[in-house]
Amino acid sequence: MARGEPCTTVRLVGPTVGPTEDAACDCVPVRRNVVDKFTLRTRPNTEVGVGCVLMEYQFVGDTEGHGVPSASNAH
Repeated sequence: MARGEPCTTVRLVGPTVGPTEDAACDCVPVRRNVVDKFTLRTRPNTEVGVGCVLMEYQFVGDTEGHGVPSASNAH
């Protein structure tokens, strides 16, 4: 992030076709207490009425959550 590059890249993988595309974004740092397991924070997907939207993720032992920006800010 300090170099202006995306913080996170997620590779979408199809079960029969392998990697299909990458999505990259700059995360929004969020101060958190240390967690002892990989943690996802989501919200209901009210736009389509089913499922959920990833809002933030945090790695084990980290004091920082990685907030996911809105789709309009993704690379």
